[in-house]
Amino acid sequence: MPTRTVFAGLALAVLLVASLGTPVPAASAGPTFTRVLMLPLVDRTTLVVELSGAVDEVRELEAAGATVVIELGPIEGGVPGLELTPAMRSPFVDHVSLRATSGRDGRSYLTVRTTLSAACTHRVRTTGSRVYLDFAPLDEIPDAVQAAAPDIAADRERVDKPGAIDAPPGPLSDEAAEAAYRALESSALQRASRLAARPDVKALLGLQDEIVKRDERLGRRQPALVEHLMAQVQVHLERARALQLQKDRGDLLRAR
Repeated sequence: MPTRTVFAGLALAVLLVASLGTPVPAASAGPTFTRVLMLPLVDRTTLVVELSGAVDEVRELEAAGATVVIELGPIEGGVPGLELTPAMRSPFVDHVSLRATSGRDGRSYLTVRTTLSAACTHRVRTTGSRVYLDFAPLDEIPDAVQAAAPDIAADRERVDKPGAIDAPPGPLSDEAAEAAYRALESSALQRASRLAARPDVKALLGLQDEIVKRDERLGRRQPALVEHLMAQVQVHLERARALQLQKDRGDLLRAR
C-alpha cells in the first residue's frame, strides 16, 4: 500500500507523496516505478518521479490551462492508479495522478498528470533514474527558470538525505521558519523589482496577495518582516503605476 510521510526540514521540506517500495525486477526487465516525491520550496515546487533504473524517454503530452501531463518509460510491471494530494501545501501543485499506459510501441509507460492550483511556468528535466518537474512563478520565464530551479546535485541531496523520508511529521522549527521568511523576502523583492521595471501593475498586486498567503501558511511568525516587505513592494507598485501612466501618456501623444 502507498505510504505518506512528511519531512519538515530547514526551509526545504521533502514530502513523500507515494512509494511502492523497492522493486525486484526480473533479470531482463526494464526499470520499474519506485516513488514520487514533492519538494515544496518557498517560491516554487519540484516534483520528482523515480524509477529503479535509467529513464530512456520522457515526453510532454499536455501543458495547457491547469494541467501538465508527461509520459516516461518504458517501464516494466504494473502501476496501480494513484490519486495523490500533497500533505504539505504547494504554491502550484494541487493534485498528482499516476497511471500505467500503453505506448505507441506497445510497451508500458508511466503517465503523470499534475493538476495546478495557480498559473505558473514549468520545465521537465531528467538525470539517471529521476525525472524532475520544476514549477515556478510566471515572471521567471524563460531564463530565470533555469537559474532559479534547483540543480541536480541539490535535488539529490534533498531526496537522498539519510533519515529524511522516515522523519515524523511536524510543524516547522523556528530556524526553518526564519529561513523560509528570509527566502520569501529575497524572492519577493527581486520579483517586485523586475515587475516594476516592465511595468506590470497587475502582477505586483498579485505578488502582494501571494505574500499574505505565504505568511498565513508559515503561521504569521514574522509580522514586522512581512509589514516591511509589503511596504517595499508597495514602493515598487507605485513606481510601476507612475511608469505605466508615463507610457500611456506617450502612446496618446504618438496617436495624435
